[in-house]
Amino acid sequence: MRSRFRRSQTLTEPELRALWRLRLSLISLKPTVSEEQDFVAFQKDFAWPGWVWSLHDGDAVVGFFLQRGAPILYEGKKILALLPEYGFLAPAHRGRPVVPLASVVITALVMLAAPLAPKVVAASTYPPGYVAFRQVIRPFWTLGAPGLPAWERGLLLHLAERVSGASFEPKDGTVTMRTLPFPPKEPGSDETRRLYAAYVAENPRWREGRGLFFMFPVSAWVLARVVLHAGRRWLKGLRRR
Repeated sequence: MRSRFRRSQTLTEPELRALWRLRLSLISLKPTVSEEQDFVAFQKDFAWPGWVWSLHDGDAVVGFFLQRGAPILYEGKKILALLPEYGFLAPAHRGRPVVPLASVVITALVMLAAPLAPKVVAASTYPPGYVAFRQVIRPFWTLGAPGLPAWERGLLLHLAERVSGASFEPKDGTVTMRTLPFPPKEPGSDETRRLYAAYVAENPRWREGRGLFFMFPVSAWVLARVVLHAGRRWLKGLRRR
C-alpha cells in the first residue's frame, strides 16, 4: 500500500480515469447521466487549483480524495474557499483513519496557498456526509440552519452558485447531483438519528439525488479535531475486534 499526493491539475487523463473508475464502482449514476457525461464533469472538477491524495494497492487505486482551493473576494473581504470533492475508499480498506487523516493533510496543503486569509469549507452532501461533519464540526451552516448569520448566509449562497451553478436551488439550499444515493444504514445512536432527521427535514428530496449545500469556517483547530475524532473511532473499532 502506498499513498501519493499530487496537485490536482497535474493528473493525466489515464490517471483521472483510474480514479473515476473506482468512484464509478462505488456510486450509482442517475439514468439521465451517461458514464462519459459523468467523466467529463469529473475531469472538470480537477481543473480547479488543489491537491489529490490517492491510495494504491499495487497498480490498483483503492482510495482517493480531492481538495480544491479558490481565492474569492466577497463584499470586499478576501477568503480562501476550500471545496472538497470525491472522497472514496474501497470497501476492503474501510475502517482505518486513512481517509480523514489524508484529507487533513491535503486540506493543510491547500490552506498554505493563502495562510493569512480566512477560510471556509463548502460543498454538497447526502445524509452520511452531513452526519459525519455535524459530529465533529461547529459551527456548521446550511441555508436552513438556525442562527445562520446574515453575512455567512450571503457567502453560502455566493459559493453555492459559483460552485454548483444552475444545479443549485437557492429556495431550499439543495443541489442536483449526478448520482443517486444508496439507502442509508439504520442510525446506530440517538445522536445519529437526530442528525439524520435534521438532514431530512432540510432536504426531504435527497433520495431523488439532491444534496444539501453546506459551509463552515476552517482553522488549524478544526483540523486537529478531525484528526482526534478519526483516531478515537479507529481505536474504538480496534477494541471491538
